[in-house]
Amino acid sequence: MDWIEQLLGFSPDGGDGTAEAMIVFAACVVVAIVIFARVPKARGYVRNLLGLSKRA
Repeated sequence: MDWIEQLLGFSPDGGDGTAEAMIVFAACVVVAIVIFARVPKARGYVRNLLGLSKRA
């Protein structure tokens, strides 16, 4: 995982791949949030899982 080094020509993480891994992880989290926000069944499941359901 050294695509930052290949594209930009410098190594912000010393060549160990942590910067690239964090970027990929953050992108996956954003995609998961968008999916859960747009799919009503998933959104309801998460609300119930967190105890945020509107039922009292």
